[in-house]
Amino acid sequence: MIEPAGGTNEVFVHSHLPQATLTLFHDNVTIFQQLVDGKADVMITDASEALYQQQRYPQLCAINPQAPLQYGEKAYMIPRDDMSWKAYIDQWLHLATATGEYARIAAQWMGAAR
Repeated sequence: MIEPAGGTNEVFVHSHLPQATLTLFHDNVTIFQQLVDGKADVMITDASEALYQQQRYPQLCAINPQAPLQYGEKAYMIPRDDMSWKAYIDQWLHLATATGEYARIAAQWMGAAR
């Protein structure tokens, strides 16, 4: 098993899979290539990241992204104290979710769950 060093994925493995043989990797950009190259056999990550990386690396497969191992939320980061921008983003997210635009955009990056 391979995980980024010092992140929430590492914490999850230590708390839920204490007997796993864990390799910590210090480069989040190339960690998925370790799976492709057979240098690691599994990585636990967020469902959205798994789906995105599955698009980038067709050799990989996101397993059950619609049924994550634990609850988690993603968030947008914006500059602090820019309430006009926050209101705009909130409204866009609301409308984009209601119209299906958000799902169409997400599908471009994450594709369909396999």
